[in-house]
Amino acid sequence: MADIMWCIVYSAPMRTVPLVGAQVTALPMYAKVEKVNEAFANYQGQPEKFYEVIFHPTPETTQQGWVYAGYLEEYHEEFETGLVKILNPTPKPNDAAQYVIWMGNVQYNLCGHLSVSYCAGWDADINDFLNLLKEKKLSFVTRIFPSWRSRGTNTYDLDIMLSLFDYTLPSKTIGSALFDRVAGRMLFTPGRMANILKDNRVIYSVQIDTQTGYLKNSGTLHWVVLEEVLPDEFKGMVKLYNPFTNKLERYEWNQLVSSGGTPYGIVVPR
Repeated sequence: MADIMWCIVYSAPMRTVPLVGAQVTALPMYAKVEKVNEAFANYQGQPEKFYEVIFHPTPETTQQGWVYAGYLEEYHEEFETGLVKILNPTPKPNDAAQYVIWMGNVQYNLCGHLSVSYCAGWDADINDFLNLLKEKKLSFVTRIFPSWRSRGTNTYDLDIMLSLFDYTLPSKTIGSALFDRVAGRMLFTPGRMANILKDNRVIYSVQIDTQTGYLKNSGTLHWVVLEEVLPDEFKGMVKLYNPFTNKLERYEWNQLVSSGGTPYGIVVPR
């Protein structure tokens, strides 16, 4: 199996041959690539290592070329992947984990479905969950999958999916959970969120980079599941489940706040 590397700089040139070839593309920072070969090229009288790599800039396109080895590092993950079972992913290894083939199409907008599956402890394949939804909630599925292609979901849609399980509905919104009656407004702090997460998870709206899946302060709307907050002074660390990668990830509290804006989502009992 090819080694997975990631790009550590902005705009790393990928060329047809090491160092002097025509530029195929420029790898963005955090891009994951498959290393398939390596070679040396003479740079100012000294040999320098280059890697031949395969890059998928979009789910539909593949590019291959040579990149200076100093711009790439081995890719490591703290948490295991595959927290929700996905048996029918796209064939491209660097696609988002949440890209699933169902009803003959690649479904790109399954972050809500995976978040619900994760919270509910669904231990069968995600396709089985989608088929169960189709059987039990056909009007919902035809609305969310027009022409059998997935679209985004809101908190009402999350509750429809949660209704397949033993939850008391409607779910409490995170806004109401954070609302303080005396203050007359929502108080959004690491400590308050940490207390909520002792007995609950929170399906939470953020914005992400569509190539990496990482949280950003502007980008594509996306559901994640908050697992734990560890307060530290007036900030802290957040552990969350990200359907894009289908694994747990860590972020700073301020990254979550910047990415999520006004808190939007629902509280799901553990």
